[in-house]
Amino acid sequence: MADEKQNADIVNAEDLLTTPTTNYEPDSKRVSINDILNKTIYIYDVHFMTSKFDDSERAIVRAFTDDEEKIHFYTGSTVLLQQLRTIKKALEQGKVVRAVIRRRKGRGKFGYYTLKG
Repeated sequence: MADEKQNADIVNAEDLLTTPTTNYEPDSKRVSINDILNKTIYIYDVHFMTSKFDDSERAIVRAFTDDEEKIHFYTGSTVLLQQLRTIKKALEQGKVVRAVIRRRKGRGKFGYYTLKG
């Protein structure tokens, strides 16, 4: 058991279970998706969590803009969450992901957000 502990990549449960607040990154500006819609952003961190209001999944995305302003936004969009899971794998390899959030028409009056590179 001692060998397993020494060789393990240990993380604190608190780091995995805490829900970030709007001050998740105090030196970044909180924006809505509509503020950055159709603009290039550079994603450098994604954190998944459970909503504090219900059991749905949410993500906080940390990024910077073309003019190097640090921003963060929250999303519960099913399509974005799926795409962000894939992006997180690239981030874990030390990459920064360039993306543009687009709004697409769905059925009837409904639409959805998606990421394009």
